[in-house]
Amino acid sequence: MAMHGNAVQRQSTHRPRQILDFRMMRTLLTLLRLWPGLAADVCVDDSCKDEPPAHEMLFIHIPYNFGYTVGVAALFGHKVTSNWSVPEAWGRSEELFGDKGAQVEGSSAVWFHARPSPDVVKQAMADNPEAKLWGGVAPELQQLSEVTGCPMYFTPPKYWPGDLAKSYISGKKVFGILRNPYERLIAMFRGGYSQYGGFPPHFHKVCDVNGALKWLMHSLMNGTVGKYASQCTFIPQAEYFEGPYGIQIAVDNLYFPESLNRMLTYNGLQSALVEQNVILQITGCNNVWAADLDADTKDLVYRYFKADFDMLCQRFGYCDHRANTCLPQVPGMCPDKAFAWNEVLKQYVPSDIDCCFSFSLSCYRIKGLKPAPAVLLFQGTLMSQPHHHGRFDIVIIGSGFTGLGVAAVFHKKDPSLRIVLVSREEKPGGIWTEAANTVKLHQQTYFYALPNILHDDAECHKSSVHQAMSYQVRTYAEKVAHTLGCVLIKGEVVGVALDGTQRVVQYRSEGDLKSVQGDHVIQATGFDNYSGVPRLLGLPMEVHSSALNKVTESLRGKRCLVIGSGKSTIDAAKFLIQEGNTVRFIYRSACAYVRWGFNSPLSSILQWLHPFIHFTMLDESVTPEDWKHDYSQDLDALDWYIVGDPRTCQQVREKTRGGIIPLRDFLLMNLLLHGYGICGDASQMEFRKDADGLVSCSAFPGEKFDQVVSCTGYSGSKNLFPYCLSAVTPITDLHVHNAWMTGHLLYNIMNDPEKVASWNALASHKHPFPWHGHYAKVRQWCALHVDEVITTAKEEIDLAMRKASELPPEALRISSHRLLAVNALTRLEQLLVSSCKLCVTAMWRFAPSLLSRGLLALCWGHHDRHDTACKS
Repeated sequence: MAMHGNAVQRQSTHRPRQILDFRMMRTLLTLLRLWPGLAADVCVDDSCKDEPPAHEMLFIHIPYNFGYTVGVAALFGHKVTSNWSVPEAWGRSEELFGDKGAQVEGSSAVWFHARPSPDVVKQAMADNPEAKLWGGVAPELQQLSEVTGCPMYFTPPKYWPGDLAKSYISGKKVFGILRNPYERLIAMFRGGYSQYGGFPPHFHKVCDVNGALKWLMHSLMNGTVGKYASQCTFIPQAEYFEGPYGIQIAVDNLYFPESLNRMLTYNGLQSALVEQNVILQITGCNNVWAADLDADTKDLVYRYFKADFDMLCQRFGYCDHRANTCLPQVPGMCPDKAFAWNEVLKQYVPSDIDCCFSFSLSCYRIKGLKPAPAVLLFQGTLMSQPHHHGRFDIVIIGSGFTGLGVAAVFHKKDPSLRIVLVSREEKPGGIWTEAANTVKLHQQTYFYALPNILHDDAECHKSSVHQAMSYQVRTYAEKVAHTLGCVLIKGEVVGVALDGTQRVVQYRSEGDLKSVQGDHVIQATGFDNYSGVPRLLGLPMEVHSSALNKVTESLRGKRCLVIGSGKSTIDAAKFLIQEGNTVRFIYRSACAYVRWGFNSPLSSILQWLHPFIHFTMLDESVTPEDWKHDYSQDLDALDWYIVGDPRTCQQVREKTRGGIIPLRDFLLMNLLLHGYGICGDASQMEFRKDADGLVSCSAFPGEKFDQVVSCTGYSGSKNLFPYCLSAVTPITDLHVHNAWMTGHLLYNIMNDPEKVASWNALASHKHPFPWHGHYAKVRQWCALHVDEVITTAKEEIDLAMRKASELPPEALRISSHRLLAVNALTRLEQLLVSSCKLCVTAMWRFAPSLLSRGLLALCWGHHDRHDTACKS
């Protein structure tokens, strides 16, 4: 490859096809939409961009879970409340709700069933067009419940009258705040309100929290205090999630208000954001917190509120019910005897630290106390140098889903382990960190989750056809990191050395060489061509498809050259077209992709007939032993889509990347590649950056491009660092499942040097196309050395999927007449797909005289075609 100035000399024997522009794409997609479902997720204007879904959100107020704060912020609006002082926030809230409620001496104000002032509400709505009437502000919820005797806004929706629940909640996304029961009860105790979570006042006077909670628990259990007493404050939070109108989205109170603000921002409700100055928290007995509860008190609380603890475990992964927690982002909610308020961070920080860190929030363990999975958090990066050079039990290189999954297993096995992730990225998620928002999982979302850590949107688990967008995957990665409380250090690892029994991981961060030590080091830097470091060609103005999110703002109305024909090419093409760019393509050969039922053209109709038809991973025939199955035996029986000139893909086994695409992507990409791409090797073409900053390519003479987008995969892990355990050798292509099983494997063998050496040797065993080739030796090794371990791990994750999906036992069985209809539609679907594939093959063989000229004439009125067909 000869270099001449800014030019890279390459050869091309192909003439360019006509370039695709935004106007033509709009017409083309309009035609495609005449065929239902073929272009459902391709946009050409702002009306259907792949952005977070726009639902009408509704807040359900669980007593003592900051419901008044949320209601005030949503009514007055963030633009107003963010400028309030703390006294002004209290004053405006008192204007809204009227007189203060009864309280004991020394405690703060609260409002019981005080109707909001109509004048204040009217003025606030006039000042804030985006005002929401949630919780205690909602006029519909001021009536008292005949079941509980509490106002409706304190009453679980399952106890509401049916007509009220339907009219107020139906069709909305319902969210609420879920709080640790110890911390919630302590807040009730500290508030000291006789009518709102009240306790006998003598307990509050001497700050006897154990005496108060024991009195309450015994009273609730023997019936002397009813669970609807004190404005329904003693109802288990789980009841607010029950029934058809219960809360769907749980907001983690531990991270309040950040957790709430993230959820609101995700759903487009920035007007309701909550700042710290608006939080209406209690005061009184300020040094009391969960660590002061004795074992008997905790046992009583756990027995009565077990459903709440179970929900915390299921929703957020907080499964240690004895953990001591407080709220680090809420002033007054952590004790001065153990914490200090940091004015710079606007967080509590421990007075005595033996700590671990999470990626953007910091978790601390107070010496002598049993740690929570994530106790304290703060926004930002690591606090001080010692944590750049700290000692941990486990160091994981990489923060993608393999690293996170392995960390989840190690945390499950031993919650006391101190785990750190060292990663190139500032946030967890690996290759998803900068992916464009149009990129989807090619798998169904329901099996892209770790056990006991659920996606925020229940549809991710309950829908058999849901495919998460990249921003949802990123959100889930962040949630996993939060839940585990791992440290994330940003840096590029340059080596691993041995210092006695300790492994020393050296990494470069902001130009400085730093290090971190650990008992064990696990390398999870991506495997083969699926992940790891993006592979670039060294071209001018080049950006990798995985980093398109970084250049979104600059890629609108530009001319882009896309290199590749893989799954990432499809995602990049749809993103670029959606943003109004013109595109051309260079691809070396066609790729083969699997057609799967869940995203086939008639999948929606089939799902209507058989709602659970696409839950294939949950079928009774799927067993924990399936990880041993040799999928290469099934390749010839699968239905394949060929993207690109089929004459360059004679052997499907040699061209498959294992991806799954729908019919609409198959048709769209073949039209794009046939009409606007050339078949050739980009490494043999000349690329030049001109003085005006534009790029020219020898394959497209006379044309210039603003951006070159390389969809060329990833370099994977070429070599293992010394003294590491390998997490770069996959057991299965289901990434999260692979991570979970690999984590169990590594935990089992990490103290056996012979097995570690044997396992690591497999990391160098790489096949050209890994999806169907390179698992054979790995499966054989696992069956020989860790058969029971992997089978148990597979069983765990299968059970977790079934539990999260809430799939009834009989769901996969349907009536005979419905089965006949399903079979008939399946055959019709196969006929439709086969016809489309036949038409595409004919297009490649006979265009431009048949399809290409006619399509261009129809869409552009352009009757001359100056390019030639792609030659194999």
